[in-house]
Amino acid sequence: MRLLFNKPTIVLPLMLVISFQINCASQKALFSPFTQHLLKQLEIEAKNQAKTPTPSDKIQKDFLIKNENGVYVIHGNIVVELTFKESDLKPLKINVNTKLDQRWTVVIPLTSLESLGSIKGVNYIEIDVPIKKK
Repeated sequence: MRLLFNKPTIVLPLMLVISFQINCASQKALFSPFTQHLLKQLEIEAKNQAKTPTPSDKIQKDFLIKNENGVYVIHGNIVVELTFKESDLKPLKINVNTKLDQRWTVVIPLTSLESLGSIKGVNYIEIDVPIKKK
């Protein structure tokens, strides 16, 4: 036993691994760069509007935002932990279309996009990117 405590090279890496796992577990979901860009554009647009913000035609076209039954939505993908349950998305009115292991395709109301990043078990959020002709 005494030899183990005299060798800090064994204990230190173990402490670093434990610290890394704790930090990763407490982090919020990561937004893709295109998703971050949309959130920034919506924030800028909301500052310029006095009432409930409605995305401009340009933002709707640039980010493939659709009006479905009076609700502005965007399609995308999320990466979730293995133990994540679909029912955790229901309070935000997020619909799951397909699941492939930990990657799910979803329909996200714009009002829920930012909140989705704080749901425990959602690791990555990526909205659909339009394909443009050259």
